[in-house]
Amino acid sequence: MNLLHVYGQPMEHMPVRIVGNTRALRILVDTIREAIGSGRGDYGDANTEFDDALFTSDGEGYSIEVICNDDNWHSPFWSEENLPFYHRIFEDYDD
Repeated sequence: MNLLHVYGQPMEHMPVRIVGNTRALRILVDTIREAIGSGRGDYGDANTEFDDALFTSDGEGYSIEVICNDDNWHSPFWSEENLPFYHRIFEDYDD
């Protein structure tokens, strides 16, 4: 089973944490390479076979998406991108 946990920043200046077994980390590396080469890397979807899917340790499967964008940090792309720690806070208040 490909086990991969990706923990976003809980708040500013805290690290992102990625924990996985060797097979899952290789999938992540390949997906990152694909994004560097073409601007986008995707892995997994509803049709991914069990042995190739990514899972958290509770058995829930998911896909990964990696975007590579080399625009200036003042560009519209980066200006409109949600900050990881604010995204989590805003989700908590969507009710």
